[in-house]
Amino acid sequence: MKDFKSKIIENKKISEDFFRLSFSIPNNISIKAGQFLSLKIIGYSETFLRRPFAFSSVCDNSAEIIYQVRGKTTQFLSSMKSGQELLILAPLGNGFSDFIDKDFCKNKIPILVAGGVGLGPMLCFHKEIEKSFEKAFIKNSNFISGFRTDSLIPELSIFPENSSICCDDGSFGFKGNVLDFLKKIEIDSNNIVFCCGPYNMMKFIAKFCIEKNIECFVSLEEMMACSLGVCMGCVVDTKNGKRRVCKDGPIFNAKEIVWH
Repeated sequence: MKDFKSKIIENKKISEDFFRLSFSIPNNISIKAGQFLSLKIIGYSETFLRRPFAFSSVCDNSAEIIYQVRGKTTQFLSSMKSGQELLILAPLGNGFSDFIDKDFCKNKIPILVAGGVGLGPMLCFHKEIEKSFEKAFIKNSNFISGFRTDSLIPELSIFPENSSICCDDGSFGFKGNVLDFLKKIEIDSNNIVFCCGPYNMMKFIAKFCIEKNIECFVSLEEMMACSLGVCMGCVVDTKNGKRRVCKDGPIFNAKEIVWH
């Protein structure tokens, strides 16, 4: 974990409310897909606390996040230009790769499921699978993403070739949500699901996978203050007691979570 100043490389609008922010990172930092950063805008005094964002891509000297404009901080962030500075604490939390046992995953067909802003970490994990874990699985992963409507879909060039896009209103791709799509393709215990998105989406996917004896791993999102496990503000209920999303997660086995 490092606390460092970073310069914005590009801050590009990619759909109605979504932006892709590219920024510099130290060349000696190691980041896994699923991990996140805590960001502070230098000189911006509207909010005291940093904001957590999951990595959507990592290269040697740069990284990216995909974020949605939701409040004052992200609205200001969306106005920032190339060359402006950020203060970043990273990497934080665990990664999807912490749950990949090559013997366990052998002959499994991975399915990556993203909903809304959960697209970022799943894109990062897809690249990580191709680079480091492809041989752990029977074949390349399937990539499924869901959106309410087509205006929220980012530019198609960022999606992997084997992507399936779902829209609740049927305005693009498959008409229905990602769970509807999973039911249609009839996945089974030969699959392994990795998921990030809205809580209810992950809740129903987790229950579906548990019923069908399919291993499922979820990336949870909770309100975070410190992002270091000190404030206990991002606690979730699990079968092993209360766990901190920032420190014990954000990736969990779906069977561990007590879904409310």
